[in-house]
Amino acid sequence: MTDHPDIGHNNPPEAIELASGVINSVSAFMADHPVVQDEEVARATKLQIDRAKLCIKDIEAELEGKSKPLRDKLEIVRGMYRGPRRMLGDLLEEMLSRLQSFVKTEEHRREQLALIAAAKAAEAERLALEAERIERERLDDAAKGEIGVDVAEVIANADQAFEDYQKAERRAILAQKQTHVKIGGGLSRAIGLRKKETLILTDYIKAISAMGFTDSIMEGILKSARAYRTVHGKLPEGVTSKVEEYL
Repeated sequence: MTDHPDIGHNNPPEAIELASGVINSVSAFMADHPVVQDEEVARATKLQIDRAKLCIKDIEAELEGKSKPLRDKLEIVRGMYRGPRRMLGDLLEEMLSRLQSFVKTEEHRREQLALIAAAKAAEAERLALEAERIERERLDDAAKGEIGVDVAEVIANADQAFEDYQKAERRAILAQKQTHVKIGGGLSRAIGLRKKETLILTDYIKAISAMGFTDSIMEGILKSARAYRTVHGKLPEGVTSKVEEYL
């Protein structure tokens, strides 16, 4: 029994093998005829074009023939995994939806607490400023000789008011930081709400005036014009068509 199963068999060469000969032949012809000068050369060039086209067609057909069984096997394998994958995906989507509802509710609750803390900090700041004003006035009264001014008490009240303000401010800052809810635990990093930006076109004339008429804008208009012609059978006003001939 031979170790080379292809030896001794009259198997036809594969398209990809024949392509090498066609490439060499066409390349040699093009080198010998850099310019089409008469009808004879034109007909010969047409023959080479047909050979190249047929060779490409054979390559694509052979590729399809060899690829289809592999795709069929791959589809069978994918089918085995598709059901469980879809079920897990649906369950995951539902769990994410439930978790998202909780996170939104929790963030709203924390935002309300942060607003309350901010209001308390603002009030504590107002009281501290008022205590500072009273402190200055009472110390000034005492310096002018007014009797009965308890300087120690005045200073202590102002200091206490300022300390209360600092505590309230720290609580407000902490409450604001905690408004963003992150769910930890599990097997991966914590998750939380993410922001997604969506641009909305409110005035295309103003937008184009600001950006200028770019190539991408022109391509978008022409793409829409082709879709318009498919529906209405004609191009919209402002768009014309130029036909170029080629082989």
